[in-house]
Amino acid sequence: MLNKNDEYLHEFKNSNEWTESFNLNIFDKKSNIFGYADVDYFFGKNKVEFNWVLFIDNKRYTYNKTIDFDGKLQTKKITDQKFAYKIIKPLEIFELALKNDIINASIKMDGIFPIYIFPTSFNEDTVNTNLENEISLWNRYEQRCKISGIVTVKDGKGKNTKKQFECFGQRRHIWGNSLLSKMNCLSTVTIQFKNMAMGFSYIEMDGSTISNGFISKKSGNIPLQNVDFELISFNKNSNDSASSEFSYTDAQDDKDLIVSKKLFSISLPPPQSKTKSFIKFRNFSEFTIIGSNKKGIGMEDHLISVDRIKSLY
Repeated sequence: MLNKNDEYLHEFKNSNEWTESFNLNIFDKKSNIFGYADVDYFFGKNKVEFNWVLFIDNKRYTYNKTIDFDGKLQTKKITDQKFAYKIIKPLEIFELALKNDIINASIKMDGIFPIYIFPTSFNEDTVNTNLENEISLWNRYEQRCKISGIVTVKDGKGKNTKKQFECFGQRRHIWGNSLLSKMNCLSTVTIQFKNMAMGFSYIEMDGSTISNGFISKKSGNIPLQNVDFELISFNKNSNDSASSEFSYTDAQDDKDLIVSKKLFSISLPPPQSKTKSFIKFRNFSEFTIIGSNKKGIGMEDHLISVDRIKSLY
């Protein structure tokens, strides 16, 4: 059961892999604005990393900064002065302020669909017992939000112009032992359709496959089961994918295939321990559910070994 205090930081263990993250994304094809904002706490290093990317009229704006963690857990505002995430009303209303030398964005997020709390137990046939004990330390929830905001261009081409937008997006809060050192593949996808949202993850580690997710509607959430990573294709001479395919079965035993087509791609540095053998990237993509021909827009986030990529061609 989720309570209001879960919107804030949690007690943490002194481990290099114990992290807590707030992730937010927005997708507005009509206004041609796409973006994400991440706040990541690395408790073992006593650091907080702020990172955001906005694509506005096909132009990319970015910001990244790491500061020391001040040790406060119950703060309603997480900020480094140029990145601010504020909890206005837990479980319901949030604000985001993003700045760099060129743009200034003010964003409001209203949680409009029921929050989905990811399960902490998994299929015993696919996850070994020792690994399941570690995974049980993960906590994660997501929510579809109505996004409204305004972006002001402060410098360069289009100086002093303003652009308003209104769309849907997803917020995610996750905390626990990330276990990145054991992962061979970590893929997370969030998608906004006209009347519903989807979110799911596919993970491979220590010979086990872990997958889960949900379909969110105003009336409630439907869990996803048995998500499989079917295919990924890359642009020539590039580390970013042009498309991907995932199959899934939901809790009502309905099966389908979801296919992505990239709009924008961001290449990201993999964790230090995986620099030579892994690639990491995020794509803003268009998605199609093949069986129903439902079309949506969203973000796919991949950390994957080069060897695993070769098996998916």
